[in-house]
Amino acid sequence: YQGDLDAAAQQAKETLLYMNEQQQVYLSSLTEMLLIACDKYRGYTLQAAQQLVLAFNNKEERPEDPAWQNYAAGMLIFYYEKNDLISARLLCEQVLPHINNACSTEVIVHFYLYYARILEIVGDVEGSFEYLIRLQRFLSLGSYPRYQGKMVAERMRQSVAKNDKKSMRYLHDKFNLAEAEAYQHTPMLLDVRDYMSQAHAMQLLALGQYDAAIALLIPLRDTLLKKDYQERALVTEAQIVVAYWQKGEQELAENQLIEAVSFYGWLLFHRGLLDEVSGVIPILSGLINQGRLKPTAIYIKLFESVLQLNDKATDLHSVKKYESLTSKEQQVMASLAEGLSNQNIAQKLDVAPTTVKWHLKNIYRKLALKNRSSAIAFMHKIQPAP
Repeated sequence: YQGDLDAAAQQAKETLLYMNEQQQVYLSSLTEMLLIACDKYRGYTLQAAQQLVLAFNNKEERPEDPAWQNYAAGMLIFYYEKNDLISARLLCEQVLPHINNACSTEVIVHFYLYYARILEIVGDVEGSFEYLIRLQRFLSLGSYPRYQGKMVAERMRQSVAKNDKKSMRYLHDKFNLAEAEAYQHTPMLLDVRDYMSQAHAMQLLALGQYDAAIALLIPLRDTLLKKDYQERALVTEAQIVVAYWQKGEQELAENQLIEAVSFYGWLLFHRGLLDEVSGVIPILSGLINQGRLKPTAIYIKLFESVLQLNDKATDLHSVKKYESLTSKEQQVMASLAEGLSNQNIAQKLDVAPTTVKWHLKNIYRKLALKNRSSAIAFMHKIQPAP
C-alpha cells in the first residue's frame, strides 16, 4: 500500500508458504493474487500471467466459492487486457450472481468495474452506468480510498467520452479532484493519488487545460517509476502524450510515445491502457501505419479491433464514407482530428456548441462510429487531404 512493491512481493511470498502449510485456502488465494498483482504492477506481465493461469486452471470451478472468485477476478482482468471480451463477459456473468458480503472487496470492485467497462464497449451505456452506481454505493458504505479512486477514474473516463460536463463537475466537486495537485506533497496511498490524479487530468484535457494536465501528470509518472509501478507509469505517460498532442505539439507527442514503447515494451500496451487513455490510439496507430513503430504480428492480431491500422481496401471504403458527409460535417471531423473541443470547434466554425453536438451525432450515425475517440481514429486512418 505504501508503494514498495518489492517488499510487498517478498512478504506475500513468505506468507503464501505459511498459508499453504496451514491449509488456509481462502487466505492462500488472496495472498497468491497479491503476489501476482505485485509482478503485474512491476511490469513482469508474462510471469504474472503464467502464474495466474496455472493457479486458476488448477482450481475446481466453483463460482460461489470466495477463494475461487479471487482467482476469477485475476482471470477477468487477464481476458479483458488481451482483448478477449467474450471470455471476460462470460466470466462476469458466471460470478456476479454469487457476489455478496462474503466476497473480498477486491472481487466485488473488479467484477463491477470491469463488467461496467465491457458493457460500455458493447454499447450498453445504461447497464454500464448502473454497475458503476452500484459500485459507488458499495464503496460509500465503508472506507475504501484505493478502490474509490478506481471508480472515480472510470466514471470520469466515461463522462469525458460522452462529453458529459455535468457528470464531470459532479465528480470533480464530490471527490475533491481540485486537490489532486497537492497529492504529491501529502502522505497518502500511491494508487489513490494515481487514480484521483488521472481522473482530474482527464477533466483538464476535456476542458482544454493541457498545461495544467501535464504539470499534474509528470510528477505522478516520475513517482510511479521510482516506486517501480511500471504499468501505471505507462498509463500516466500515455496521458501526457495525449496532452501534448492535443496541445498541438504532435512531434513531441510522437517521439515520447516511441520512447515509451521502447522503455515499457508492447506487453503493457494492452486493452486496459488503450481504453483508459483512448486518445493515444490514433497516435499509436499513426506511428504503426508510418512504419515508425513495428509491433509483432501477434500484437496486431490481438488488438486489430481497437487499433485503426491501414488496409488499402478498408481505407478506400472509409474515404468514400467520409466523402459522403456534408462539407460542414467534414469540417467538424477535421477539427476533431486537430484535438479541438466542442467549444473550440464551435468558435472556429462560428456555430453554436449545440450545433456541433448535432453534427457529431449525425457523423457517428453515418460512419457507424461509437464516440469521439473512434472519430479521431477514423480521421487519422484515412488522412484525407485538407
